[in-house]
Amino acid sequence: MNLKQKTEAIQHELLRRNPNALPEFGADSDYGHEMADALLAELSVKIERPPHMAAPMTVRGTGKDIKRIFLHCTATREGQDIDAATIRAWHKRQGWSDIGYHFVIGINGTIERGRPEHKIGSHVRGHNRGSIGVVYVGGLDAQGNAKDTRTDAQKAAMASLARSLVAAYPGAEVLGHRDISPDKDGDGVVEPHEWLKMCPCFDVRAWWKAAQ
Repeated sequence: MNLKQKTEAIQHELLRRNPNALPEFGADSDYGHEMADALLAELSVKIERPPHMAAPMTVRGTGKDIKRIFLHCTATREGQDIDAATIRAWHKRQGWSDIGYHFVIGINGTIERGRPEHKIGSHVRGHNRGSIGVVYVGGLDAQGNAKDTRTDAQKAAMASLARSLVAAYPGAEVLGHRDISPDKDGDGVVEPHEWLKMCPCFDVRAWWKAAQ
C-alpha cells in the first residue's frame, strides 16, 4: 500500500467512526509512511479498499507462447495478509531462484508483480512452460480447510488482471491449478475426486465465464 492509499484508508476509517468529523490531513499531506503506519496500527482495524480501487496493473505481454493462465491460492488462512516479498522468501528458502508466480493479488486487491512474465514460472508441475501463474492470498478457512476466501477487492482485481492477460496473450485459456489434474476415469471431465489439489478453491471456469 503506497502513502496515498494509506492516507485514504485512514480517512475512510476515521469518517466511518465519526461521520461529522473531516480529518484535517489529506492525501497530499507531508507526513510519511512511518506516521501513516502508526495511525493504521492505532486504529486497530483491517481496512480493505473497495473493489473499484483495486490497483491497476500493466501486463507487459513478454511471455513466450503463452497458452494458459493458471489461477492459484497461497493456501494461507482467511485474513492472513502476506505479500509477494513474503512468498518470494518462502520460495527462495526452498532453493528456487525466485517467486514461482508472475502476479500476486493481496487481500485488499493490490496486484504485485512476481517473476517477470518473460521468465518461465514455477507454479504447476509439468505445465510451467507456456503459462502465466497468478495467485491470490488466501484459500483456507480459520481451521485450515479449503475455502474460496477471495474478498470483493480480490475478485475485482483478479477479473481485471485476467482480462488484461488474455488481451496480451490472445487465445490463452484461464484455468485453476486443480483443472490440470488427470482425468483418471477417462470420462472427459476432471471431477472433484480426481483433483490433485483443491487450489485455487473455486470453480475457475465458471467464474471466468461470468467475469469476461
